[in-house]
Amino acid sequence: MGSRRRDRLDRTDFYVYSLAYPDGRVFYVGKGCKQRINFHEYEARIGHQCNRCDIIRAIWDQGRQVIKRKEYVQLSEEEAYRLESQLIDTCGIALLINRQSGHKIDRWNR
Repeated sequence: MGSRRRDRLDRTDFYVYSLAYPDGRVFYVGKGCKQRINFHEYEARIGHQCNRCDIIRAIWDQGRQVIKRKEYVQLSEEEAYRLESQLIDTCGIALLINRQSGHKIDRWNR
């Protein structure tokens, strides 16, 4: 993230979120700010090709909706990275489509 953009974000603008199947099983965990939680559905809508978008489209094809939940809010970016990694560990990386256990987690020294 560029320094100009970072300057525009409040220190507590970040959150950790999950995307889940209609039955509540989480399939993705992420860190974001602003409208990030909605971006994956936008990508799916415009035809982006990835596992996450394929799952979202499959849910829509069943006439259902993705469950989007902000798990932790009002976080600093450092806190968000740490909690994202912890939530991925809690859910189990093998059960998620996340490709790694969290971005930049080594930088924040879990």
